[in-house]
Amino acid sequence: MRLARIAMRGAQERRTVVVFGRDPLSAAAASAPDIMPQVADSVLRGLDGLPEDDRTLLLTTFGAWLDGDGSAAEAAKQLFVHPNTVRYRLRRLEERTGRSPSNPRSVAELSLAYEIDCAVAASAGAGLAGWLGA
Repeated sequence: MRLARIAMRGAQERRTVVVFGRDPLSAAAASAPDIMPQVADSVLRGLDGLPEDDRTLLLTTFGAWLDGDGSAAEAAKQLFVHPNTVRYRLRRLEERTGRSPSNPRSVAELSLAYEIDCAVAASAGAGLAGWLGA
């Protein structure tokens, strides 16, 4: 039952069916709800001074870039913008977080923080109980 709850929390933002183990980042983000928000905060802290719309725009762009296998062109298609717009937003994300999309460790950290941020946002309507799977 615990693994099912973790898989459910990992699928909330994307509203998809998830088989536990096939999306390890979502599972990791949902597996330790007591510390994961602190992990995300430490990675995404540089976005704190931005208006919420700008923060969301940068993270949505990063998510589209991830879904597009690191391709600005694929992300641009998903977002209905020019590929240079995607590149510009990724540069802004790098400037704010200090983590480069061209560095594998930075991408891993940003990816985990992104998944945590998505999970927290998806469960916000359910309150803390939704995040904890209660």
